[in-house]
Amino acid sequence: MPQDNRALRLTWRLLTAATGLAIALAMLFPLVWMVATSFKPEPEIVSFPPRLLPETFTLDNYIGVWERLPFTRLFLNTVVFAGAVTVCSLLLDSMTAYALARLRFRGKGQSSSWSWCCSWCPSRSRSSRCTTCWPASGGSTPSRASSCRG
Repeated sequence: MPQDNRALRLTWRLLTAATGLAIALAMLFPLVWMVATSFKPEPEIVSFPPRLLPETFTLDNYIGVWERLPFTRLFLNTVVFAGAVTVCSLLLDSMTAYALARLRFRGKGQSSSWSWCCSWCPSRSRSSRCTTCWPASGGSTPSRASSCRG
């Protein structure tokens, strides 16, 4: 009987691993297709039937992006903006977290509940509709949290 149990566990592990591998490959396939297509010339991209690997390997698509767009400037703008936002967020969020964790003030429980409720809202809706999570009557528990969807 213990031998059957081992065989069943081994079969279950193999089946789980095979299923996980199949799901992982299915999710990675679009990325592989996109990268492979980026190295194909245009006639090969639109040809039928489509092929995964390029017949003629080319870097013209990458060179064209660098020539047509001010890619270095766009990349620099992204790095500067993301860096500034990260630094500001770290500075302001760490001060807020310290105040909420260490200091005693009236409404500490309500502000923590409000913060928790709004952290579950999509960022798109935080500026306009997330106030529906918090009851207008000044209660201490979030209400209508399901209305905080984007």
